[in-house]
Amino acid sequence: MRISRFRELPITHADALAATSLPPLHRDPFDRVLVAQVRVHGLTLVTADTVIESYDVPMVRVGDPP
Repeated sequence: MRISRFRELPITHADALAATSLPPLHRDPFDRVLVAQVRVHGLTLVTADTVIESYDVPMVRVGDPP
């Protein structure tokens, strides 16, 4: 992580609240937390999960879907 300059992003209270307000389009609660963090923190999600496209968030799709 140090070489790529990635940083960890802790799950905050605001992230958890935002996740509970999302429609249940994705069955995985952790993926809904990721979507919430993208919204709360103004990020872009990099994923191969096509279900996340159902949410209106900035994303880059990579690879084959799981």
